[in-house]
Amino acid sequence: MRKYGAIVFVLLLTGCLQQENLYKPLTNDKPIIIAHRGASAYAPEHSYEAYDLAIAMKSDYVELDVQTNDQNELIVAHDDEQEGLLLKDVLQRYKEVCMYIEIKNPTIQSVAQFTAMLQSEQPKCAVIQSFEEWALADVQAHYEVIWLIPKKNIGQMPIYAKQVGINEKYITRQVIEKYHNEGIEVIAYTVNNEKRFLTLQRLGIDGVFTDKPDKMREIVWKNE
Repeated sequence: MRKYGAIVFVLLLTGCLQQENLYKPLTNDKPIIIAHRGASAYAPEHSYEAYDLAIAMKSDYVELDVQTNDQNELIVAHDDEQEGLLLKDVLQRYKEVCMYIEIKNPTIQSVAQFTAMLQSEQPKCAVIQSFEEWALADVQAHYEVIWLIPKKNIGQMPIYAKQVGINEKYITRQVIEKYHNEGIEVIAYTVNNEKRFLTLQRLGIDGVFTDKPDKMREIVWKNE
């Protein structure tokens, strides 16, 4: 059973990757579409089928959850699952795809593994995010970062990030304007209702995570 919970990205970067090669900038004229675990409304989440569909549906980004299994391999899986695609295989298959990549249950070892692999494989562009803003301190010099804000912290300004991620249920015009006035972009998660997406678009949302990238993309095109 799929759970639509919070996503946590933790990365301590040790290399010197250039941010301009890793980030696809947002634009304020239309929201970006981030395929949540791929096009997960139509195919098993974190499967090649889900990723291929997300790309075919013109998603701006594909979202990955990454963790280690019992064999200390980096796999793409949500929660505490022990089976999933190898991260290396996914990065090699989708070298030209922009990604949001989450490290689940991070440890010093898994973060080091992930950092080395990201430096080696170098996806076209990536955004790193976390509910723990301290985790973004080192990485923000090399990657675009987004602070995912718990409900109790909505309205608080990030220290490092130029984007904030907020549960779509708590996003209002006032919330968006507050962050936009400080030059901070607002990303909503997880938006699958078309009417809600239209409302958020009218309010000025900068991007959304969605299981249905085709539906959200169609709305964006209709409103261009």
